[in-house]
Amino acid sequence: MFYFDQMKLYFTIKFDYQTRFRGVTSTDKTIKIWRKLESPEGEKHSLITTLKKHKSGINALACSTNENVLYSGGSDRLIIAWEKSDEDDMAAVAVLKGHVNSILCLSVVSDLLCSGSTDETVRLWKGVEKCYCCLAVLEGHSGPVKCLTSETDHAGCSCDTSTSYLIYSGGLDYDIKVWQICIAL
Repeated sequence: MFYFDQMKLYFTIKFDYQTRFRGVTSTDKTIKIWRKLESPEGEKHSLITTLKKHKSGINALACSTNENVLYSGGSDRLIIAWEKSDEDDMAAVAVLKGHVNSILCLSVVSDLLCSGSTDETVRLWKGVEKCYCCLAVLEGHSGPVKCLTSETDHAGCSCDTSTSYLIYSGGLDYDIKVWQICIAL
């Protein structure tokens, strides 16, 4: 969902811990976390916290599959991993560096984070505890990678020692690419 307010572009993502939350990013370098409130007048939201760590506008948000980690990607070429630190706050626990241009999109499948960038690459990241490493750089687009989605490939690797994923990337080069990735367990 996108919307404009005072000439700033906002991007929202819905995620849920035990109550309903919504994250909103903007070009003002912040992420605002809102809690959904039920009321007789309809749906309302209450601001919980504002996350500040990026040095430029934030273009993408994704949530881990267990909804404990929020990932943000920005024009500063950084991906920041945020974990819930208490009831109503989140703390930056990792900064992922590798892209040489703005990050435009993020996708999560299982414990794998995928990022797309104006550097025309897709990067695959895996985190253990609060330490993340780049597993692979997928090259092949001739324009910025604008959108990503991913899924577990149940028909992929036929051995018990790896997991297969399908990564779908769409670029401004008018191409949609499908990548099959097998990762050792």
